[in-house]
Amino acid sequence: MRAEKDMAFLMTFDSQPDVILDYTNDVEKLRNTIAAQKAGGGTALYDAMVKASEKLMSAPLPKTGSPDMRRVLVVISDGDDNLSSHLKSEAIEVAARSNVSIYAISTSTQWLIPQDEIDPNRKFDKKFAKTTGDQVLDAFASETGGRAFFPYHVEDVAQSFLDIVTELRSQYIVGYTPTNNVVDGKFRRIKIDIIGHKELEVRTRKGYYAIPPIVTVKSVVNPPAH
Repeated sequence: MRAEKDMAFLMTFDSQPDVILDYTNDVEKLRNTIAAQKAGGGTALYDAMVKASEKLMSAPLPKTGSPDMRRVLVVISDGDDNLSSHLKSEAIEVAARSNVSIYAISTSTQWLIPQDEIDPNRKFDKKFAKTTGDQVLDAFASETGGRAFFPYHVEDVAQSFLDIVTELRSQYIVGYTPTNNVVDGKFRRIKIDIIGHKELEVRTRKGYYAIPPIVTVKSVVNPPAH
């Protein structure tokens, strides 16, 4: 995290999502708070995604530099949900409306295969097949312009975080003016193609909602006389 530029909050979820640590740029405090957490019972993943996206929407503005910010949600989960009041589609919609990019790191181990079922002459360096939960995490990432990671070893989790940081520090912002200027609140899909470079892969949001920009109006009560 970059001082005076990056901030983060920590949220956990079991039967419900809870903000454990509010916005801070104190890396040591974040590290200690994460280390103190213990796994709980149920998994209200979709509710947590909705609450986190809404919190990111009202994130504090940077103290210096441009007021523009990138809203990123890093989710560590197996992708399963058994307690949420929201649907997966609702969680994706809230994230899209909040301009949140989701990066997911899977904790699933259901893909493990007993040793006696593995071909000894074949090397495995990644998951054999994605679970239903993994596919959920994939959907969150692909719909919001993020990326899903499926670590094979525990050590790979750290590399996943490094890959996320590298990607966030090397992204481009591409803008355009749509020919349809009707602000009707509907979702409009977009697609970006790279011509002549088939080896490159584009990851971006799948679209946007045609809503008016947020305008902040400041009022002054009993202004001083001149």
